[in-house]
Amino acid sequence: MVVGDISVAMMYEQISSAMFALPDTKEEFISVLSLGYYPNGKVDECLQEGMDTKIGLDIHYRSVSFQELLESIFEDYAELKALKGNGVPPAALLDNLYAKFGFYNIHLWGLAKGVKAENPCKHEIGLRELAQLWYGLTKEEINTLIKKTFLHGGEREVKEYESTGSLQVRAYQSPGVKLVPQQKLLIQALRMKNVQVYIVTAAPTYIIQQLAHHYDVDVDVDNVHGEGLNFVHGKCSGVDVTHATYDIGKANKLKTLKPGDLLCAAGDSMGDYDMLQAVTHSEGIKLIVNTIPKDPKMIQLYTEACNARKSFPGNSDDISGSRVLIQGFDAKKLKWIPSAYSNYGKGLQYTKNEDCHEYFSDSNHIQPDLVALNPVHVDNTPVEESNHKSVCGHGGCSQIHHVSNIYGKDECESSEHGHSPCKHGNVVHVATGLQVHAEFNPTDAPANLQETGSMRSPSL
Repeated sequence: MVVGDISVAMMYEQISSAMFALPDTKEEFISVLSLGYYPNGKVDECLQEGMDTKIGLDIHYRSVSFQELLESIFEDYAELKALKGNGVPPAALLDNLYAKFGFYNIHLWGLAKGVKAENPCKHEIGLRELAQLWYGLTKEEINTLIKKTFLHGGEREVKEYESTGSLQVRAYQSPGVKLVPQQKLLIQALRMKNVQVYIVTAAPTYIIQQLAHHYDVDVDVDNVHGEGLNFVHGKCSGVDVTHATYDIGKANKLKTLKPGDLLCAAGDSMGDYDMLQAVTHSEGIKLIVNTIPKDPKMIQLYTEACNARKSFPGNSDDISGSRVLIQGFDAKKLKWIPSAYSNYGKGLQYTKNEDCHEYFSDSNHIQPDLVALNPVHVDNTPVEESNHKSVCGHGGCSQIHHVSNIYGKDECESSEHGHSPCKHGNVVHVATGLQVHAEFNPTDAPANLQETGSMRSPSL
């Protein structure tokens, strides 16, 4: 769900609001944001040269070390704190912080992502670096950031910032967090049928609990699971990633909940792969949302989705085993589409895979420049995992949300909106991070969930 992006979106709000409680001294400041690498001289697979590790390139293509970045951020932070809330911070100062903190997030995450799952630093860096910015804040202050981020999220778009001065770097900020109506409709429909809905996320549980009510997810019955956000003497001290709910950790968490059969799981990244594969029920659904199929495992799921589509002529009796569905977002037409093909901006596109023509149902109504029939092309724009998006996705762009069916071409006809060859139906689409469980009892379930406003499925 889009709530998984709240951590990175909060960074923008935190900077614009100048709401920080990081240490005022340089040594302590660097110690907190170094995630344990300073002053201990720590070295591991993620930062193989410790604080001297080159984590990225500046605008002149010069290598920037972790130490250099944190020292430069501290200079801007000290200037911000010196204002003591008197007056609006200069635009150039804010741009520096947007660029440098964005650089911090993107490149630390990139380093963590590049190591194998068995390396502890993957989670120690990847799942902690954003939460370190909340160091020293109270729950009330964090709640304020969450509310302001969600309140203004619909008005903000992704933007690239460039710092000035001795360290010149570029980085994106993704300040938008938008509620996706289809997510809420799906959850409401499932809950009406007594299907239990869970959010399992790599974001801190406390953060997501503050937003779950927007999606009608009941936090009073322990339906939100993420990382533990720690507080010492009422002040935030970071997150606990001992039992990280990321990658296989999501699937493991589902096993511990044991609420019944896993009937549906939706995810948007390789971090959700194991959770998607945990859907083994004969009538279950694995929903892939806005995921670029680069990893061989995710490409295999795309292939399964293609095969399911090819064998589905509109007769639910022909479906056997859990089914993989794909959903994309057309950034130029500003709508969700029932297709694996979608222009994602900056050259990042959904493209043809394994001769999957059956997911190309919007081809007659999409301009040629919106569709690429070549191998997946990826530019250097940082995008992929939940919580670290830097371009549009998860409702991060202005959207007009349409709902359309996913039948094959032979069953399609022009819709009232004219944007799809498929007729307008009651199938709803859901974005990342949704896991659905229920005690399965066919006699208690509707014959077809299309009637409930949920995904088209034989019988749940």
